[in-house]
Amino acid sequence: MKTKRPEQALNSLAWLRATCPENEIREGKEAVELALRACELSEWRDWGMIDTLAPLMPSKVISIEQSNIRSRFSKSVNPQTSTTK
Repeated sequence: MKTKRPEQALNSLAWLRATCPENEIREGKEAVELALRACELSEWRDWGMIDTLAPLMPSKVISIEQSNIRSRFSKSVNPQTSTTK
């Protein structure tokens, strides 16, 4: 079965991986990647996706990943600014 909006599925899985009370299912790093991908697919226009990502980004992670996230956001919003070789 194909979904018309895969970002919805990614967002739901990110939420599950971030909030599940069972340690075997909860995985913060994967939750961040899934949420980032959902945001990218929605072109950062769906606040529900951003709302999932926001609490996953503590200041410690943001300081490490900040430039990567900004770059990914910028390329999603302004594809003409990305460089291709």
